[in-house]
This record gives sequence, structure tokens and C-alpha cells, in this order.
Amino acid sequence: MTSGIRQHERKNPASGIGLIEIVIAVGITGTIAIALLAAIPKWQDAYSENSAKAYCNDKARDIFTKMCDEIQEAGTKSPNWILPAAATAITFNRCTGANLTTKQWGPSVTYSYNATNKTVVRTSNGSSVTVCGNVQSLTFTPQGNNVLVSLVIQTTSNHGRPLTSTLSGQVALRN
Repeated sequence: MTSGIRQHERKNPASGIGLIEIVIAVGITGTIAIALLAAIPKWQDAYSENSAKAYCNDKARDIFTKMCDEIQEAGTKSPNWILPAAATAITFNRCTGANLTTKQWGPSVTYSYNATNKTVVRTSNGSSVTVCGNVQSLTFTPQGNNVLVSLVIQTTSNHGRPLTSTLSGQVALRN
């Protein structure tokens, strides 16, 4: 039998979230946030370095492709074809057309490596243009009716690390 006074039911002390649990959760969340914030500069550095490397690769690929295309168009029958073994320069004429009996040749073109300025220079009609800088090496090696072209370009990342792109390929010459 109960009297008119109601007894309070005791709640289970294990139910609900207490202050200690909240403090621990905030501490863990804070630790994770600090770790993520500390990693952001490293991610930015990696992005910056990869962007610089991609730019270097694109630049190397562009000049390499242009040189190889022009060399392929010239072929070994070019009147000014000059290519000593393992040279750092190549001279040729591009075929500009042909009639039934003879080919018509354009002005001579020379690609050369300037080791002092670390540049690749294209000369045609007496006019020289630097087509690429930061070049570490450029070689042209005859291999039968092919030419092996090797190009190495190097730039520096924001943190002073060297970023190098190396391209090498055989150009099948037109006869």
C-alpha cells in the first residue's frame, strides 16, 4: 500500500551522455581537426610540385613532337641533311611539294642545343628562335633510316627540388 506521497523512481545512472563523454568526444574531434590542418600545407606543396612537373612534361612533349614531326617530313633525301653521329644539332630541308619528277624543298632548318644557355634553338631562313629553355641535353643519333631523338628538360620546384622530364624516341625518316 502506498501513501499519498509518490516515490521518485531512480533513473539508471548509466543512461544518457555525461560531461566526461562530451569532453572526450570534443578532444578526439579537435585532435583530428588539428591533424587535418597540419596536413594541408603538405597537400598544397605536393599539388604545386605535381603542377610544375606536369608543366615541364607538357613543355618537353610539345617541343619534342614539333622537332620529330619536322625531321620526319624532311627525310634522308633532304639536300642539306646533316647529322653526324650523336650530334647536338641537326640540319635538314622540309619537302614543300613535288611535281612528277622532282621534290621541292623549303629553306634549311636547324635544331641545335646551346649548352651555355641551356636552350634549344630553331634556325630557318637566317632567323633563330629559342623554342625551349631549361634544357639539360638534346641529342640526335642516326640509326639507319631513323633518328633517335633524346631531350631532357629540368626545372626547379618551389622548394628547390629538381623536376626532370626525359623524352626519347625514334623518328622514322621519309625517303
